[in-house]
Amino acid sequence: MICLRCGYCCINLSVIIINPIYIQKKLDLNNLTDEGFIHKPDGILCPYLNFTGKKAICSIHNYDWFKSTPCYSHTQIESSTDCNCRMGQHIIKNNINVLKFIHNNTPSITLN
Repeated sequence: MICLRCGYCCINLSVIIINPIYIQKKLDLNNLTDEGFIHKPDGILCPYLNFTGKKAICSIHNYDWFKSTPCYSHTQIESSTDCNCRMGQHIIKNNINVLKFIHNNTPSITLN
């Protein structure tokens, strides 16, 4: 699946992410202990997510090890690796502001 970087999944999915204190450009996920991972509940903005205009930018998306993360495999909802994400297409086509999905009463996860 080709992520269209709309930000929806990075807000709405309940997923395991790499603990921000363990992030480094070269990271061996096989050597991380349980403390290397944290739960990001649905409705919370992922700490790695930023926006440039309406485009969602993941600050760890381009690291070599990203495709080995639970987050990456959790968002692969399409059956083919070379087709666009249907959710992203819907959000972009209908100009939906994904930030409206953030739960206001839930604490955020912050980077150290």
